[in-house]
Amino acid sequence: MKDLRFLCRLKEDEIVQKIVRLHASELWLKVLPWGIVLCIVSFFLFFLLRGGWIGILLAVVLVLASLYGIFQGFACWDGTALVLTNKRLLLLRRKRLWSRTVEEMPLSETRHVEARKRGSWRRIFALSSITVKGGQNQQFSLRSVTAADQFVESLKETRKML
Repeated sequence: MKDLRFLCRLKEDEIVQKIVRLHASELWLKVLPWGIVLCIVSFFLFFLLRGGWIGILLAVVLVLASLYGIFQGFACWDGTALVLTNKRLLLLRRKRLWSRTVEEMPLSETRHVEARKRGSWRRIFALSSITVKGGQNQQFSLRSVTAADQFVESLKETRKML
């Protein structure tokens, strides 16, 4: 991820308290199908190249599409985070390769914080979902994160210091 100060636009008196990112399993779920497509194309590459210009075009399109899917999956995983500063809570979310949204909530407006574990997969790998509700029906939620309980405790401690 790029410099956090640039992405969050931190003010001079702001200090990052805690950062929570998605678990690596989210990366593999997005990258693995495109990796399989790339392996299949590599396996049948000589067959595709013997197919004339249609085979070459198909091979090039499949390789480029799988590389784009792999890069997009990594960028979405790397660009999604929940950042706690001493004054506000930021949700960095990347949905596509070139688009990013930054949502913020002042700590004084946070009303409810919850970390939940649901499902056997999440219990085995200690994955949780974090939900933060604030004023004006504002809600941040991030699923498949580790150390969610520590983040909730840090958020509560930071709110007490306000």
